[in-house]
Amino acid sequence: MTYSHIERYGRRVLLFALCASAFVAVMACGAEETAPVATAAPPQLPATAMPAEPGAPAAPAATAAPAATARPAVAADTSSSDAPATSGGTLTVVRQNVGVPVGLPAQCPPGCGVEKFTMGAYEMLLQATGLDYTLSGLVAESWSVATDGSAYIWRIRPGIQFHGGWGELTAEDVAWTHNNANAATNTATAHDNAGDLRAHIGLSEAVDKYTVNMPITSADARQPTHLFTNVVPRGVGVHSKSVFDEYGETGMLTQFVGSGPFEIESWRQDDRLVLNRFAGYWGEQALLDQVLVLAVPEPAIRAAMFESGEAHIADVEPKDRPRLVEDHNGVLVNNGGTLTGIVPCCNYLERVGAATGNPLESPGYHPELPWVADIDDPACDEAQLLEVVPSGPICDSWESARLVRRALEVSINRDQINQQIYAGLAVPAYGPPGQASISPLFKEEWIDEFSIDRAQELLAEAGYPNGLDQTVSVHAQGLSVSLTELMCATWQPLGLSCEIDQRVYAVKRPSYVDRSNDAFNYAFIPRFDPEDWPIDTEDHSWKEGGTQKGGNIPFSALTFELMRSENDPQQRIELYKDWIEHYQFWAWALPIAEVFNQTLYNSSTVEFDRDVYPTFGYAYSLMNPVTKLSLK
Repeated sequence: MTYSHIERYGRRVLLFALCASAFVAVMACGAEETAPVATAAPPQLPATAMPAEPGAPAAPAATAAPAATARPAVAADTSSSDAPATSGGTLTVVRQNVGVPVGLPAQCPPGCGVEKFTMGAYEMLLQATGLDYTLSGLVAESWSVATDGSAYIWRIRPGIQFHGGWGELTAEDVAWTHNNANAATNTATAHDNAGDLRAHIGLSEAVDKYTVNMPITSADARQPTHLFTNVVPRGVGVHSKSVFDEYGETGMLTQFVGSGPFEIESWRQDDRLVLNRFAGYWGEQALLDQVLVLAVPEPAIRAAMFESGEAHIADVEPKDRPRLVEDHNGVLVNNGGTLTGIVPCCNYLERVGAATGNPLESPGYHPELPWVADIDDPACDEAQLLEVVPSGPICDSWESARLVRRALEVSINRDQINQQIYAGLAVPAYGPPGQASISPLFKEEWIDEFSIDRAQELLAEAGYPNGLDQTVSVHAQGLSVSLTELMCATWQPLGLSCEIDQRVYAVKRPSYVDRSNDAFNYAFIPRFDPEDWPIDTEDHSWKEGGTQKGGNIPFSALTFELMRSENDPQQRIELYKDWIEHYQFWAWALPIAEVFNQTLYNSSTVEFDRDVYPTFGYAYSLMNPVTKLSLK
């Protein structure tokens, strides 16, 4: 396939794409209110070797964060709530960390925004339950699309009460929350999902007390599942605007007021999270009285706490899972999976922002590095970057950089990494990032076995017969540190040395947003997203205002634009197939492993009647939904 997408596809009219696309099957374009149904094919769940169920800061993080001061208020209307369950008790969870406690949506970095709604303290507009992702309302009682396709119309459920006596949740809270977090409406936002919101919605408005008009800036077949539910980590839980009005931006950083089935008693970074059942919750009452989440950085201690019964649920390393399942009543919960890859940083090759039309500045772009393409080389034809694969010979500098990236890829010892890091429970990943081996689209020809000899041959072909003589910084945390050490050891014969940057992600994140990052970094792509969903990668400027960890790849920006506006699922798959062929040729990122995100619960003490199955392992998905957890 040597054609250009620009030649093959024209622009789509937004309304046509919106009304014909898959997600409008959920919202019936033009209808005022619709009954929720499933939106997209569910992801394929992982096969495992053990029994399993299906399925930094832009602002200072709080170090001791009590719940917001309670206000005298009218008692919550609990007439629609189920009677309190009989389980009671405190469930103890151990994780490497408890997240980053920040109350203001705009300043919620990774470790904060998604944590809030997956822990059960804040709520999304919708929920997706079951293996078919059946949609139903949470904060939104019903929803529709405007007759001209220009906006979502959300009808907010009357009577929902915020924690701590902060009154009823209304349309004003929904609109303010999304506007505060969205990079399109708040240039100061650092919310983890600011770029995702920017790519899809504009300035939200409260039309009346229970109605929100939310402009659609781009149609997308993934919606509303992708941006407004609890199964994909791309949205924002609803916050109280009254708290913001009283405390202001600085004061709200340490105030946590949601509307979920649990309310936050305290949330202290690197220490603990305490959640108490909220008696005034409008929906299904939680079965537990309390959830205690402890930050336990040392993996061996987390495993020991599960083994002793001190912890009911534990996030443990892969090597500890088999014995804890076999000998200590452990049951694995699947929380989706990721394709883990390394990005040879950074090919910032877009000149103009796709979302804004403004020139892009990329301080981290260093075309003199052997693996980076020089976009300003006059011998090169930029139009080739918009082709599936180049229709003719490519210039020497681009070909050299491509061969260097390919040399780095074939020198990754995936089998060793799988055995030593993932205890043999992952799947070595080959070919384009995002293309899982379980997919019928996967091609055996993509498998490049580990070979230092082949890597050195590629370097010689690229013009580096004596090796690269380079030192790179690699940003890694947790288990990725050990992975980096193994990978960098195999790169040493190629003349590439590594320095590991272990700063927390929230501290590093601003450089991913403003494109000043020049360190190799890990890309984590959802393994189980349906293949007709528009690509969910951080390598193009449609997510400007959010992270662009993978650089700026022009073909990715084009593919995202075409996929989001294409009404035919099969045509979206064809676009996706073109994208993976493009990535396979250029090797913009290097796949390492397909990793199942799994956590353990103790089946002798815990009942987990789960009906939510995340597509991607994230945050507190290990206990989502908390209303389905109980103690025996």
